[in-house]
Amino acid sequence: VVLTASSDGSAKVWNPSAQSTALRTIAVHSAAVTALQVHPVSNGSYFMTASEDHTWAFHNIESGATLAHVRSPKVASAISSAHLHPDSLLMASGCSDGSVAIWDIRNQTVAAALGTVGGHVGGVRSIRCSE
Repeated sequence: VVLTASSDGSAKVWNPSAQSTALRTIAVHSAAVTALQVHPVSNGSYFMTASEDHTWAFHNIESGATLAHVRSPKVASAISSAHLHPDSLLMASGCSDGSVAIWDIRNQTVAAALGTVGGHVGGVRSIRCSE
């Protein structure tokens, strides 16, 4: 399976052997999808997307169902990058205003906001988590 994210607000699930036909289109975001990642402990069953619409979402690869679509008032600008922590309990998102949010995936809340004062001058374009 191959996953793609687009500036049209969609994510697609592809079967490389099917060549040009997407298996599923996920269309929950209202702006460009800026990040996507397969859930690190789901055996390839789930994936996350994040978007310039200030939200992130969690999806089932097999069915295409969106299991969660989350927005927080603590995230005041477009999410420009995101990454799931290897333990899959946290996600970090970088925003166009230079701030970073650490999300509690289970509770779907911002556990910590970083860089809201004295953070990056420009938007956060890439973010990664480690153990």
